[in-house]
Amino acid sequence: MTKFFTTAAGVQIEIVPVPPLLIEAVRLQAMEEVEVPLIPTYEVELADGTKLPYEHDKDSITDPNTTDAERRAWAEYQAALADQQKHSSTKMMDLFMVRGTIIDEEVINSGQWKVMQKYFKVKLPEDPFDLKIHYLRTELLTTTDDIYGLMSAIMELSGIDKNILKAAKNSFRGNLRTEQDATTGVGGEEQPKQEGEMAHQLPL
Repeated sequence: MTKFFTTAAGVQIEIVPVPPLLIEAVRLQAMEEVEVPLIPTYEVELADGTKLPYEHDKDSITDPNTTDAERRAWAEYQAALADQQKHSSTKMMDLFMVRGTIIDEEVINSGQWKVMQKYFKVKLPEDPFDLKIHYLRTELLTTTDDIYGLMSAIMELSGIDKNILKAAKNSFRGNLRTEQDATTGVGGEEQPKQEGEMAHQLPL
């Protein structure tokens, strides 16, 4: 049965499953693209004078004996982990938009939307995959909840493990919240939050 995701504006987007192995391959590649420093360590001296290194964690880093250098290294490590997670989530969102949606190429390549965006001197991507993502994000998905809802619908359709699905949803929502904070919506105003939904019917 053909499945569609319905946006807050009532637009239906056909969705299909994305192979789990492809999802994992894209996720791992994205993780490798962000360099994360080694976990900062500290030393514990034993009774015989031997010093053993231990990796810092959220508890040890707050110890009064922790040096300023170790705290700086821990902050850099945490920041790198956050960047890595954000980059991975972004790449996976791109994958779901490219691989998990079916959109008429003629609409993407020669639709009225391009005429309008060119009129406002919006720079359009030349790569066909980037163009499809741009079309989805700037024309069809009009709210952050649309994007989140589409990602969730495709992941569920792809049969992703529930625990992984929950973690991925939280990551996507965090990414979208960051984007919304950066743009504060269109024209400096908050966009209305409306949930998209799954629909099992042909588009009008």
